[in-house]
Amino acid sequence: MDVINYNHALPPLDAVMPYTPQLIVSILFEGAAVAFLIYAVYLATKWKSWMPVLYWLGGLSAVVVEPIADAVLHAVHAPVGQWNAFTSHGHPIPWHILWAYPWYYGATQILAWPLIARRTLDRKLAWKIFWIGAVWVTLLEQIPILYGVWIYYGAHPFKIGYMPITMVVPNMASVVMTLLAL
Repeated sequence: MDVINYNHALPPLDAVMPYTPQLIVSILFEGAAVAFLIYAVYLATKWKSWMPVLYWLGGLSAVVVEPIADAVLHAVHAPVGQWNAFTSHGHPIPWHILWAYPWYYGATQILAWPLIARRTLDRKLAWKIFWIGAVWVTLLEQIPILYGVWIYYGAHPFKIGYMPITMVVPNMASVVMTLLAL
């Protein structure tokens, strides 16, 4: 008979969201989202193509996978005191994450739009952007992790700073994969 194994890591549901770091991250992430939306609209107008705005909206719509990624990769946004945007199957997602997605996952394509539109983005430059993106996403997550805005729980034996190495590859790939596909 098969028995369910309950010896796996569970998220710390009593983790408290620190107020000041949450406020700072919220302001920065919302500001970045608005700035990238304004820039995307500017590019859309200049190039007579809505693709930059669609990249922003695509990044925003990708937030629906955050609860899945968090569950699979053992991450949680401290639920106690969190400014909650939505909850999916008991997994709370804060507003700062909702506002992070448009620029976190859309910025590469938005910034590269002039090269894409002129068809001057070559493979060598795309791979440079890929590796710059890898360093960028790894550095970006260090401070929120340090201050408990989001938490990686369970066994993560290999880390870059405070970030489990298992998060570097998915983050890097999701940030620039669309660019490489273009």
